[in-house]
Amino acid sequence: MAGGGIAERLRTLAHIAPEKLFLIAAFVGGLLLIALVPPVAGGNEQMNFRRVASIANGHAMVEPASVPAGIPEFLQVTERKFGEGAKPPYGYSRDDLADAAAVKLKPDKPGEIRPNPISVLSPVSYLPQLPAVWLAQALGLSPLAIFYAGRLAGLAGAIALTFFAVRVTPFHKHTLAAVALLPPLLFSRSTVDGDVFTVAIAFLFLALALREIGARGRISPAMIAGLAVTAFLLAQAKSAYFLLPLLSLAIPAERFGGTRNKLIACAIIVAPGLLASIAWLVAVKQTYLSGMSYRTWSGIADPDAQFALILSNPIGYAGVLIRTVFATIFVPRAIIDMLGVFGPPVVAPVAVLAAMALLLGATAASDKGPPGGKARWLALGLAAATLLVMMTAVYTQWTRVGAPVVEGFNGRYLYPLAPLLLVAVPTRAKRVFGLDASAWLVLTALVSVPATLWVTWQTYWA
Repeated sequence: MAGGGIAERLRTLAHIAPEKLFLIAAFVGGLLLIALVPPVAGGNEQMNFRRVASIANGHAMVEPASVPAGIPEFLQVTERKFGEGAKPPYGYSRDDLADAAAVKLKPDKPGEIRPNPISVLSPVSYLPQLPAVWLAQALGLSPLAIFYAGRLAGLAGAIALTFFAVRVTPFHKHTLAAVALLPPLLFSRSTVDGDVFTVAIAFLFLALALREIGARGRISPAMIAGLAVTAFLLAQAKSAYFLLPLLSLAIPAERFGGTRNKLIACAIIVAPGLLASIAWLVAVKQTYLSGMSYRTWSGIADPDAQFALILSNPIGYAGVLIRTVFATIFVPRAIIDMLGVFGPPVVAPVAVLAAMALLLGATAASDKGPPGGKARWLALGLAAATLLVMMTAVYTQWTRVGAPVVEGFNGRYLYPLAPLLLVAVPTRAKRVFGLDASAWLVLTALVSVPATLWVTWQTYWA
């Protein structure tokens, strides 16, 4: 009877549309994680919150920022438990939370926030969080309340964008929803982080573009405008993804009314974001990164010197990339990162990693896959080119000068490429072990959310 009851509930849940199931699981899990993760403790959350607070107080460029006193004190109090070198479990307590809550905002007294490596991110990266942080500060709320306003706004914005991405994508709907429910993304959406918006807007743009590639009839001006806006935001959110809007070139010319109209429309979609992204990179290079060197766990990073080495010996740099991919654990580590590395970072137990791999694989294998065609090769080519850009960015900005391999790459950087990578999974919506994609998505949510909550509890509070 119990087994039959569970099976019946599973069948009932499996009838829910994938975007709605994602919405429920991501919203419930996200709120619980916001409550579980201590203030400014999620990954690079302290640096990200510094950047958000700086922008909200009028400092969009990378520079020392004047903010109301109370915010720097709040950062100092919260950093005591999670400073450099601290490792989980942290043993966070109610007393620690009370110390953070006791810090008051002092609007009439100035404080200062210094820039950090995260500060190179464009203000667009924090588009959902900025209005909430600004409003909470304008209302005179405490720094802790301002911080949680940023978390809640980021969660709401990312869930909304991902919901629509799953809804409009023409294939692998359940698989995209399953990817969006993996522990690292569940955790990230509940923190103040630039990746929250970046991943969600990438999902939405790519889903819209893939839908238009397979659609018929004349594409509407409203859809061209929608693609242009999402492409612009994507290119600004993180410059490493500025090539992804080129996927619009795969939309058939007849949908635009001819090749000339297509080229004009694609220029409208691609050019503004591309040019603005280049302008931001040049501005950061001319200011914050100009002649700068700093220490990372890889060693002394010097972007100018590293980039000069690449230009002087491109063949040697090709060897660096080949060694990284084929002579290190780059590929298995990236997969593990995507499946279950999140937080300080924390690696989920092997059982959780194996379960997520099985559930994601079964969901993809039983889902409706993409049709064939030239768009597949363009999608995979853009994914490969973007990976090259990301590895180069990590090599110049994080890896020690002259290192033989790229160090510091994280599998989470691949999340925005997920819709493109799913183009290479040509399945036919067949059941796997008697279950369809809907059931596998339900199981993914039922395993991922509790597992993420449990690992988070063990990391911070145990």
